[in-house]
Amino acid sequence: MSMRPSRIALVALMGILVSACGGGGEGVQGNNRSECRPAPIPTPRPLAEEALARELADSWMKRHAPETLAWDWGPAVLAYGILDLYEATGDSAYRTYVEAWARHHARGYKPIWSDNVAPIAAATRVARWSCDPELLALSDRAWLYLTEEAPRTPSGGISHLGIFASGSVQLWVDSLFMFGSFLLERGRTLDDPAVWDLFASQIRIFSVSLQDAGGFFRHALIEGAPVPSDPVFWARGNGWIANIVPRFLEVMPRSHVERSEIERIASRLLSAVVATQDEGGLWWTVLNRPGESYLETSATALFADGLIRGAALGLVDEADAAVVSGRALSAIKGRIIRRDGMAVVGGTSTGTVPGSFEKYAAVPQKDDVDYGLGAVLMALTSPK
Repeated sequence: MSMRPSRIALVALMGILVSACGGGGEGVQGNNRSECRPAPIPTPRPLAEEALARELADSWMKRHAPETLAWDWGPAVLAYGILDLYEATGDSAYRTYVEAWARHHARGYKPIWSDNVAPIAAATRVARWSCDPELLALSDRAWLYLTEEAPRTPSGGISHLGIFASGSVQLWVDSLFMFGSFLLERGRTLDDPAVWDLFASQIRIFSVSLQDAGGFFRHALIEGAPVPSDPVFWARGNGWIANIVPRFLEVMPRSHVERSEIERIASRLLSAVVATQDEGGLWWTVLNRPGESYLETSATALFADGLIRGAALGLVDEADAAVVSGRALSAIKGRIIRRDGMAVVGGTSTGTVPGSFEKYAAVPQKDDVDYGLGAVLMALTSPK
């Protein structure tokens, strides 16, 4: 099954509408959020690739003022990677850059679909160190959207398309990172058990709907059926899940009733990832069709970070993960391009909607893409 033309047109329309949707919406009234206690400023830790990570982030920041970045999922992934670098180095310049971006867009903002919940993850993460009321009010609005306003499937899965659903509530694997990163950061900031419950239930629902017996996820559930209908597995989509679920398990209470199930879901996926790496260290943009599409950078970076974190949690064999993630990091470094004294990430596939193998293989690649850099920063700053 392929995405219907009307759905493709809808996705194109969303980009136009979301870009114009920064205003509107008041603060959440009567929110019963848990108390925020400021986290300590991060202590720098040894980082094998610190020089490269800094070079990449600094090159981007020199060329892009934070106020020029859209309030969208691509810059959100970039911001998430920059904040990983902040936590690893303690260098306040990185946090300041993300905070300036968040403040530029925060006032009166109302989330309306999964992809524009993603920026609020970074804003909520910044609030961990300050408990800033404006950023926490933004976090409250995203929580209200996810718990009360977002359309859901009959099984309770949160619609990727939000208010754009138009009667077709769709699950996209992208959502588990886009709203999942927000839930993770809200949980870390406020230590609210309801956040862990919601994220755990969504991972389980998405797994039941989209995870194949071999461990990989299909891209979407549309009109009750998985898309693609054939076993075609998009790399970055699986990378979103392989990255965010181990991060969630790092902070999810060990006593949580759903923890063992979430571990099982993640272990199956990470084992499939280990088995499909190309000998050069990258992954194909269609994971189970080696040599038929192209090798892709952002998915490789997401997998590398997820494997390192997953191995530390016992989700995948530690020795296997070390070998595979090491090859991935070496391959990623081979995709760094230097232009006019600036470092950029090459070989990132551009925006991708659910479809057939031919559609995934035809998605163009670009250099210097915000979310590609964000993913690479996550990989370069992984806790070893």
